[in-house]
Amino acid sequence: MTGIKNQSLEPSYVDQITSMLEEKIREGRFRGSYWLPTERSLAEEYRVSRTRIRQALAELERRNLVIREAGCRTAIRREIEASSVPDTSRHSIGLAIPNFPHYSGAHMIARGVQRALDGCSYRLVLSSPCGKTIEEDIQTEAGILTQMASDEDIAGLIIWYNGGQANLPYLAELRSRNIPMVFVDRLPPSEFESDYVGIDNRNAAQETVEHLLELGHRRILHITNFEPVSSVYERMDGYRDALISRGIEIRPEYILSGEVEGLEGEELNADILAEKILSLPDRPTAIFAVTDYIAITLMKAMQSKGVRIPEDIAIAGFDDLERWSLQTPFLTTVRQPFERIGKEAVKLLEQRIKGDRTPAYRQRLLDAQLIVRESTRGTS
Repeated sequence: MTGIKNQSLEPSYVDQITSMLEEKIREGRFRGSYWLPTERSLAEEYRVSRTRIRQALAELERRNLVIREAGCRTAIRREIEASSVPDTSRHSIGLAIPNFPHYSGAHMIARGVQRALDGCSYRLVLSSPCGKTIEEDIQTEAGILTQMASDEDIAGLIIWYNGGQANLPYLAELRSRNIPMVFVDRLPPSEFESDYVGIDNRNAAQETVEHLLELGHRRILHITNFEPVSSVYERMDGYRDALISRGIEIRPEYILSGEVEGLEGEELNADILAEKILSLPDRPTAIFAVTDYIAITLMKAMQSKGVRIPEDIAIAGFDDLERWSLQTPFLTTVRQPFERIGKEAVKLLEQRIKGDRTPAYRQRLLDAQLIVRESTRGTS
């Protein structure tokens, strides 16, 4: 009697496993993956022998859902489409992006993500690093990435990355769990290729400095910041490119970074910074700041000291934050298409989630327009 009972139950149980795996394949639950989990992993998940798992995989192959080859993991067929049965399940998209009180760009990227995301298919899980220092930001970002990797409902992640080398292991963990990622605003670390959406910071910065050169400025100072990210480095490179193309010497005293008094740490002391610039023996006639926040804050400090903008010193920034101000915009700047960056990131991520197996990671650089305003051209 025992032998007869086992014979009647085993095919039924294998059928159940086969049906569950087929449902997951058709619903795209193995998102971003080329293969099914290993036989060992499936055996542990369903608490059966690897023999039963092999029987289920053989049936999936017979149904033309997978490809099995000796010595290789079972691959999911690329052409598999969703079942005609409506998929009422919801999946989550992670968005890891800072919440800056003085920077609207991050908020607008998040808005673009929300507008582009199909709310019927996905819910958005928003997390923001919340440290008081860059080191604390990196630590809290590590916690966010760990949480995303362990959340079984996370289908993909859009990330404004701050972690540099420190958080590489957490990115690797996400990838090992077949969670596709799209980086926004700043490139991923050089050791970690991934899809990316941003702008051509270098060319945009070069165009801005060339605008100042065309106005006759030759003593142009560049203010950068403490963030060790690609967008900061690329804008510095654009500044250098513009000067070199005109045969103008790059003067170290005209490049102010996070080590300079007034810029050190994360807090900008515009009064101290303005005093330093105004006390230079060969005072610059123009300033190109890495962000609008620095440019606008410094401009106010300069004006409070009686400096006329642009008659005494012209100032240009980067981002076009004043477009959301209640006041008439004054600062010459580069307009970043923040909302479009968010929307394009969603498009790339959804392609990966739906099984895009393009081996090469893609970089989408959107147009960034130089907006010339009164801070460099003066009143007409």
